[in-house]
Amino acid sequence: MREVGKKARSAQAGRSCWKAFWYTWWRVVQREPIFYMASALAFALGLAILPLLLFVLSGLGFVLSSSEVAYARVRDWLEAYLPVLERFTPERGLSREHLEALLFSLIEGRRVTGLVALGSLFLTGSSLIATLRTTLHAVFGFSESRHLLVSKLYDVLWFGILGSIVVILGVSGTLIGILWEPLRHLGGQGFEVAFSVWMRLIGLLGPLLALGVNVGLFALLFRFVPEVRLPWSTAWVGSGGFSLLLELARYGVGFYLAHAFPRLNALYGSYSLLLLLVLWCYYVALTFVLSVTIAAAYEQTCRTPGRTASAPEPG
Repeated sequence: MREVGKKARSAQAGRSCWKAFWYTWWRVVQREPIFYMASALAFALGLAILPLLLFVLSGLGFVLSSSEVAYARVRDWLEAYLPVLERFTPERGLSREHLEALLFSLIEGRRVTGLVALGSLFLTGSSLIATLRTTLHAVFGFSESRHLLVSKLYDVLWFGILGSIVVILGVSGTLIGILWEPLRHLGGQGFEVAFSVWMRLIGLLGPLLALGVNVGLFALLFRFVPEVRLPWSTAWVGSGGFSLLLELARYGVGFYLAHAFPRLNALYGSYSLLLLLVLWCYYVALTFVLSVTIAAAYEQTCRTPGRTASAPEPG
């Protein structure tokens, strides 16, 4: 009987915790200017995307200059999608000569473009980290205490760390795709079957693996970007909410592209992609702000009393 009573009290405490959590979350949402924060964050995200695209184009130029096979594959891919690309450039028709000139300009300007893009990327990326930190501080009620120069160096450092993790994961996935065929025939028929089963299993679990990587990456952001160290449990709650909202956005954008994008393209032509990018940046920013409010509500209601994030941890 005593055990039953203890379980009943525990269940009642859990229900009370979740009820208090949703009440606190709604109060946080009403109190904070979430749409203003999302607008500032979307602006910083949009500025960071532009040099990122230039950096990717510079990397593509290096790849094309070092491999004739890669050059031929990219050229063939662009030629296959030539009718689609012509819809976004109605002012002039595209041809094979235009594609050749485009690829040649990528190869010729790869070094200068890469240097300019890398410097701009660290500048805008550190500003994005600073905006994320400001959002976290505003919702959690923290205050800035670092010197401006120290804070900027800290933002550059964490942008480099998070960016390096993303690059390593992306390069690893690319290498797996490149080495797929050679590895299949490396150890005979038995190894080929085992390798095919393993890669098929990875393909089936791919969405879950991607979600897990996103949760871990965003947990680092929640934990270490603010001046005040948030507890790991709060960081996991915030990163989990953000990752789930992004997954929902992925399916929502896919549905939108399949049904509404043709009409948008008919109205705005080549500017429809820019409009879609702006909407996507704002949605990502809004989901981050909402995930911060979820983490703040969890911190205030469902965490163990006595473990608060009111003081910075040393180091």
